[in-house]
Parts: sequence; structure tokens; C-alpha cells
Amino acid sequence: YWLIDFANVCIVIHLIGAYQVYAQPLFAFIESWTLNMFPKNKLINKDHNVHIPLCGDYPLNIFRLIWRTLFVIITTIISMLLPFFNDVLGILGALGFW
Repeated sequence: YWLIDFANVCIVIHLIGAYQVYAQPLFAFIESWTLNMFPKNKLINKDHNVHIPLCGDYPLNIFRLIWRTLFVIITTIISMLLPFFNDVLGILGALGFW
């Protein structure tokens, strides 16, 4: 049924956006912790300017890119290993709402 497929696509789009919002405090904590632990490490501290056409330069930090990508990959693998992940999300949503 096309309506169920459309609803599933909407859920996926919503979860992608919500995942980024919920992960931001953890990202900020790990990035500030590593910055304080390794203040002279150029991988953690240095930003590389990447030119994006029509948008200008974007400061890209290699550590931030690697850390966030690995975190998303690991949590995705763990979520695929859970057989009832939708039920777990429902419980977490109910606890968050409560």
C-alpha cells in the first residue's frame, strides 16, 4: 500500500533529523573533552577550509568528521542488531514525553 510506504518514508526522514538533535550533546561533550585532553594535537584542533561553490568556505575539522561518522555507523549497526528497535524507540519516546 502506498500510504504505508509514504508513512515509513516520513518516519525515516523524521528519525534522521531527530537523531542529529539528540546526538548533539554527546558530540559536544566528546569534542570538548578531547580538545582539553589533547590541546596540541593538530588533528583535533585544526580546521581545514573547504570551498563550496556558491556558498563560500566551510571550516572542516577532520576529527569531528571521523568521530561523528563512526558514531553514526556504530549506532546504526547496533540498531540493526536489535530485533524490536521500533518498540525500543516507542518506549524512549514515551519516557521522553513523560
